[in-house]
Amino acid sequence: ADACLAAARALSIVDTITGAAFQLRALRLALELGDPFRVLYNVALGAGLAAANEGSRGTSADTYLAAAERTAELVTDPRGRAFVLMAQGVVAYCRGHFERIIDAMREGEHWLVTRCVSATWELNIVRIFLSLGLAFRGDLPALARALADYEKDADARSDVYAGGHFRLAARPWLALASGDIEGGRRALRDAIDDFHFEGYSWASFHGNVHLALFALHDGDVWAADEAIKRIDALPGPILLARFRFHRLLARWLKGRTEVSRLSERSDRGAQRKLRGIIDGIFDEGEPWADGLAH
Repeated sequence: ADACLAAARALSIVDTITGAAFQLRALRLALELGDPFRVLYNVALGAGLAAANEGSRGTSADTYLAAAERTAELVTDPRGRAFVLMAQGVVAYCRGHFERIIDAMREGEHWLVTRCVSATWELNIVRIFLSLGLAFRGDLPALARALADYEKDADARSDVYAGGHFRLAARPWLALASGDIEGGRRALRDAIDDFHFEGYSWASFHGNVHLALFALHDGDVWAADEAIKRIDALPGPILLARFRFHRLLARWLKGRTEVSRLSERSDRGAQRKLRGIIDGIFDEGEPWADGLAH
């Protein structure tokens, strides 16, 4: 049960499909053992994996969350409540509910820091998703304060995993907001070199999203296209074809690129491509994403 759970956890933000397969196997074994703590961890992890694959229209993630909340009542370990909050935050991220991410992950962080031990990976996940929630919500002052603490803590622990995610996925939003594009691009490339993220889809996705945004800020459509090509080259079934939120973000980025192309010259091909991108966003049926199309 523990071996399958470890595999599911490691794959949870790399390959949601294979991760879900290990999670289900771990859950079955945990139920056979009759251990509420192991069952709780599995259903909490299952909620995030389900939400990554189904978006806001599915119900499997809600079923997992309800099971996690019920099982948490049987668990005395304080990590139990933290796992439920972590699952709620991940589900909110997948569905684009950024206020809920912030609320759940802030409370989860408080539980993990003040009441729990031996939960470093969980604390990293909570802080990574909290920083992304603050970025997408637009609360940049809070994001700056949080990253100052998180990066300092990660560096003190020589935690490349956590530090790399903060610098690749969250900190570039501060550079974009401040207009320090060159400094942001330089720091991002340093983070890419330090993290060695080629082949690691989650980090590659966020890193290339920011490289494309920096390029668009400079009006460099070619460089933005190159970053988008690297995103498209990522394993589709892992992060784009299955992870709805990332797929929508990638489509929005492609739309921004086509808008920039049209601002340079009239191009009927770009117009048709942009229309298809907009229709694709609407077809996802995510109400929160309609603003991306507009």
